[in-house]
Amino acid sequence: MAESECIVNNLFQEIDFLSSRIKNIQQTYLHTSNDRLKERLIIENKSIIERVNEISSIANLLNSSSNEQLSFSKMLLEICNRIIIDTKLKRNLFI
Repeated sequence: MAESECIVNNLFQEIDFLSSRIKNIQQTYLHTSNDRLKERLIIENKSIIERVNEISSIANLLNSSSNEQLSFSKMLLEICNRIIIDTKLKRNLFI
């Protein structure tokens, strides 16, 4: 396995975990009345979104260095973009 494939695989695992965590945060936020918990969830959500953006940038760099039409880095970039779009649509959840 090439180094870039190993990196992409690790990023896939991380983005999968982050995506699940975002969903859990959103569900918890909707079902809690504790204001302190809501504040912590908002802060955690922001840090997760920042990490998703970082992974997206890394995937973009890996994708630009690849000549392949279909690659794992393109798939990783697509997943990151979908998560970013989804969180932008649901951002009003935390208002």
